[in-house]
Amino acid sequence: MLTAYTTVLGGFQWRGYAAYICGILVNVVGFAGAVGSRVPSGATYIYQFSFFAGFLVSATVYYLLCNAFPLPGLSPTEGWFEPELIVSGSEAGIEEDNVIESGTATSGKVS
Repeated sequence: MLTAYTTVLGGFQWRGYAAYICGILVNVVGFAGAVGSRVPSGATYIYQFSFFAGFLVSATVYYLLCNAFPLPGLSPTEGWFEPELIVSGSEAGIEEDNVIESGTATSGKVS
């Protein structure tokens, strides 16, 4: 059974690594300017805020990748992934005429 931690790649989460690399790449041009190359002033400005720029790009890329390629084992409804316990009135020991549609009894004898 595939889960979020045991994927086809043996637990390697490529979405996280792709987002990590994108967060680094956004700052490479600014880093080149910091070591002496001529770069646009916008790249230098982004490099001054490299942590925030890298974090924002990485978070955005990771979010988009997880929506485009959902992790295996997650709920398809994006809600709680718990099986529901559905019990009919006769299985719960409640008379059928006292069971309302939601499966709860209004009044009845429990055996």
